[in-house]
Order: sequence, then structure tokens, then C-alpha cells
Amino acid sequence: YMLRVALVPQRYEDATLHARVFLERAVVSEDDGTLTVHGSEVFSREVTLQGNLPLKFDLPAWDASLPDGGRAVPASLQEAVLLTLETPRYFGLPENHPDPFAEKTLLTYAVPRTSVVRLSIRVEGKELVLAEGRREAGTYEVVWNASDLPDDEYAASFTATDSDGNELFRNERSVRKTREAGNWTGPSGTVLRRENTSLVAGVESGVALLLPADEARALRNMFTHVVFRLGYRFSSRWEAGLIVGQEAFHETPGPDVDVDRITDYGGVVGYTYGYGAAYVRWTLSNATVQPYLEAGAGLSSEAPITQFSGGVKTELLRGVDAYLAPAVLIHMHNETSTKIGIHYGMSVRF
Repeated sequence: YMLRVALVPQRYEDATLHARVFLERAVVSEDDGTLTVHGSEVFSREVTLQGNLPLKFDLPAWDASLPDGGRAVPASLQEAVLLTLETPRYFGLPENHPDPFAEKTLLTYAVPRTSVVRLSIRVEGKELVLAEGRREAGTYEVVWNASDLPDDEYAASFTATDSDGNELFRNERSVRKTREAGNWTGPSGTVLRRENTSLVAGVESGVALLLPADEARALRNMFTHVVFRLGYRFSSRWEAGLIVGQEAFHETPGPDVDVDRITDYGGVVGYTYGYGAAYVRWTLSNATVQPYLEAGAGLSSEAPITQFSGGVKTELLRGVDAYLAPAVLIHMHNETSTKIGIHYGMSVRF
């Protein structure tokens, strides 16, 4: 058996669709890919569909001239066909998705009759309008991109009025943005949030003092620090990778140095070594200013080293972070030395 339904709309008013339905049913058989129609019937009637309420289309008994007098047709098809109009029955502002979200979220609003609508988000005391204007009955979607806004709880407001400006509906709900939110892919593969995972590249510098101090060469106790960083961000909290850098110790010029040609306050570089290390960084929160802890271990050109730091970072531009942190570096060369200072740098997430 086969069943075909056609709906011809005539007019729509007060959340009710007036239409004519054409319905054809047939008894068929198939033999080696050949379809044979043994008999068919066509029915038509005026219908009204309200909102998304189903309509029952009653059918008469099957024609007795069909094979077996129609007895081979399932009884369920001898009773009725249910039709549903996918139009909202009420105004509504359902929950956004995902909720919470990291960068983008999908807001949906329902309009059961022709109305003038306004959907907005309150951001820093101002109204950001996402959708506004005349809408026919239906369900509508809007993607809000809040990637440049800080993590917070925002208020979404939806209103609908008739053509004379009389308010038909008003609703408000909160939408929460946090970098810890999960991934979600919207219609047609639209990614509504960037991945937490990303490559990280950066450069870092710093100054520090050496402990224990070198009494013979006072300025040698000051050193500068330059590091290149390549890492992988596993989530909004965890990052790991490699750092490669150089430490340069400064000391006072000796008698064989032309002091007239030295303009740097720190004297001359008396001793340097390069090093490489693996590091792990843990970000404690996802606020605008984010505290973090970092630990690393590796080798210099002279001996093993370990490094610990803890500070804060913030996003200057999308994907560009700046950070500042007190740091301790332990260099196990001959006699173990400890360097205490400040590291500062920038990194870019890809």
C-alpha cells in the first residue's frame, strides 16, 4: 500500500492555517522491480490547523473492489491520518544552546502569529539588538558571537507586539558565558565555539638575582632571561610543551675591557648558557585576569635545571595572551645556584 498527502495553504490568521488537504491511497504490488497499482482513491477536504496541534483526517473503508476487498490493507490505514503544522502555538524564548557557552550560542524564539519582535542582550548596561522587525508565524534562530566579551552572566530579552504597538509577549532569561563550556556544532556544521585545544607559541624575557651571591663579581648576580615557547593547550586549564632559552649573567668590566665603549648599565655579559626544558602550565580560573602555576625541568649546556613560576595572564586580543610571573630557576651546576626574578612575555594561540 502507498499513501501520499498534499497540503495547499489558503490563508493564515490568529495562529490558524486554513488549507485544503489532498490524500491519495493505493494498493500496489512489486515483482522484480516492477510496481503494479491495483487501485487507488483520492480524498480532499478543507482543514484548519492550529499551532502545532495534530489534525485527524478520518478515512472511509477501503473500496471493496480492491484485492481481497481491501482486507489486506492494515487496519490502521482504514481509520485516519494525523497531520501536524510545525508552527508554534505560543510565543516563547527557550533556553539558549549550548548553555553555558564559550564563544557563541544559539538563541531561538517562537512566534505564533505575525508580530513585530525584538531580541536583545544586555551588555555592560547597554542593549545589543540581535533580531528586530516584523516576523510571520514560525520559529527563528539567532547565533550570538560573544567571543570578545568576558565570562559573565548576561540577560536576553524578547518582546513581541502587534501592528498597533500593543505588547503581546515579553520574556527575559539569563545566558552564561564561560571558557570551560563544551563544544557544540550547530546547523550545517556551524561551530558555535572554538576548540579549547590549540597550539601555543610565545616569547618570554625576565630579570633575576643569583643566590648565593658572587661576592667577587657583584653584577654577575644579575642575569637576563630570554625564552621561546612552543606548547599545546589541552583545555582551557592545561597547557604543556617545550621552552628553549638562554641565561646571560652580567658582571663589572675587567681591566682589559674598553669601558668607554660600554653604555649598558648592567656591564658586560660575563657568562651565558643555553637550556631547554619541558613545562606544564595550569590556569586556576577563566576570569579576565587568570592566575596560573607553571613547572618545568630540563637540561642546560652545563647541568640539569628546574623552574617554577606563578603569576597572572590576560587576553590582550583574541588568541593573544600577556603574562607576568615571579619565577624561581634552580641550576645544578657544580654548586647548585638559585635564581629568583620576574618573567614576562606574550603567547599566541592558533
